[in-house]
Amino acid sequence: YANAYPTSGGMCDASKHCTMQSSGDGAVSCIGNGTTWTHPVTVWRGQTFQAEDGVKTGAAQTLSCTSCGAGARVGGLSSTATVAFQGVKAATSGANNLVVYYTNGDTGRRWFNIQVNGGAPQLFQFDPTDSWTTVLAKPITLTGFKAGSANTVTFAANGSNSPPDLDWIEVVGASSDYCDRSRWIVASSAASSLDPAPNAIDADPTTRWSSGRDMDGTDWFTVDFGGTVKISSITMELANYDQGDYPDSYAIYGSTDGVKFSNSSFTNSSGSDDETKSFSTQTLRAVKIKQTGSNRGHAWSINDLDFSCSM
Repeated sequence: YANAYPTSGGMCDASKHCTMQSSGDGAVSCIGNGTTWTHPVTVWRGQTFQAEDGVKTGAAQTLSCTSCGAGARVGGLSSTATVAFQGVKAATSGANNLVVYYTNGDTGRRWFNIQVNGGAPQLFQFDPTDSWTTVLAKPITLTGFKAGSANTVTFAANGSNSPPDLDWIEVVGASSDYCDRSRWIVASSAASSLDPAPNAIDADPTTRWSSGRDMDGTDWFTVDFGGTVKISSITMELANYDQGDYPDSYAIYGSTDGVKFSNSSFTNSSGSDDETKSFSTQTLRAVKIKQTGSNRGHAWSINDLDFSCSM
């Protein structure tokens, strides 16, 4: 952020319609439309990128869209047709927040796989917008940034689900409500093509994540909060499709950096179809839920997942 109205050199001062503070922190008052405003504020937004100005590969194409930013959006994206934004600024390394502006004229959700600096894909789901010319905004948190302006953010599909069309993005910095599960980044050891990992945290118990295979004690599900949080219980709503699709047992492991998890679990359970499990407060960046039992003929699924969470 740079002050748009400094004591000298700025448009406000140069036009002489503002009285400037001697401290250099903007204006004391400004005249606008014949009225003297005595409590002016400076409004700014983050770094923005129009999708049509990004680096497109494959069949990605610019489409006319009068209601979209700059009158265009990018469609035709897939797992091999991408759009990338270079020169993305990040004040700090690690997690940063973006707002994604998109269109999705389908009746159901679509998904983006998003990579930062060529790292692991981060999967997010996007609600329908009623038409391909109606634009919605979705805030997300991405990890893998480096401090500075040499970051690249790439949008693609995940190979199993169609992506929305992309209008533009705004980079809004590192501060975040890490307890907002719409910003959490989730991953799993396996997933059915119809039941991807983000379904577990979409606050919709009629959708689910499913491993898509028999439980054999090897599957896991991770949640990266994007920053450090304090959690003291987990709530999992399970088996809304099949009453056997809950783990006979599971254990939860913590990570303070989102990469390396403890070798020892901080809680475990024998499991049930709907369960709230309390434990001593943990200060963590991420958790890994590991299914530890065996149940042939049943996959592990999570319809809704949440934590008691504070910053």
